[in-house]
Amino acid sequence: MAGELKDEWMTSMVSSHPSLSEEDQRDFARRGAIAFVLSFGDSVWNVSDEWNKLLPDFEFVKYDKFLADVWVGKP
Repeated sequence: MAGELKDEWMTSMVSSHPSLSEEDQRDFARRGAIAFVLSFGDSVWNVSDEWNKLLPDFEFVKYDKFLADVWVGKP
């Protein structure tokens, strides 16, 4: 049935919050996972090149270089 999420492992990955009951946390995680999956069909992940036009000289740093720079000299 549409809108159902039967995989408990997805809802078990949400972190706990003291202001929410376990049932509310599971419901929030379930709804979030369903919305995330459905968003692929709605093309919400399609993006324009607006940022590339606004920041033409910006160069992305690969994750390994970024982490190496951040952790240099640290134990």
